[in-house]
Amino acid sequence: AFNSGYYQNAKKFYVEALGIKPGEAYPTNRIGVIEKKLDEIQRNAAEEKKQAEAAEKKKALNSKYLSILNEGDIAFNLKEYDKARIHYENALQLKSEEAYPKSKIEEIEKLIIAQKMKKQQKAELLQQYKAAIDKGDQEYQAGNYKNALAQFNDAIAIKPNEAYPKSKVVDIQGILEDQRRKAEAE
Repeated sequence: AFNSGYYQNAKKFYVEALGIKPGEAYPTNRIGVIEKKLDEIQRNAAEEKKQAEAAEKKKALNSKYLSILNEGDIAFNLKEYDKARIHYENALQLKSEEAYPKSKIEEIEKLIIAQKMKKQQKAELLQQYKAAIDKGDQEYQAGNYKNALAQFNDAIAIKPNEAYPKSKVVDIQGILEDQRRKAEAE
């Protein structure tokens, strides 16, 4: 039984042998060897179980990590940068050594800064456009048509698709042409 690996059965036989011949060295030694083997088997089984559990945990962690990254990538592609950043930060909490979520967070920060700058530039351009229109209207009302023309042309340079400053330019050009003709006629 011992040589076949049936240590529990072999131990029983050696214990019986000791019952028949108490103090016999051979069965006592074999029982000691069997107990060591059984302990080793138990330790190996525990280690295998521990390794299997660790592998399962790692697999679950990887799965969760990849799922979070995927959600981050989807949000990123939809330009939902705040949402994407949260996903990438969550991924880093699971695997802090990974470079991909770090690089995506850096990219998001750059994009957000660029968006803010673009919004600020748009707001400034809109403000400049409105100022040019207001100044152009004031100059027009005051009869300063050349100054008004310059202001409306500035407005067109800022927003070329707007109809109002274009119509004012046409109107002013007509007025200036009429003034030129009257001056030539005199």
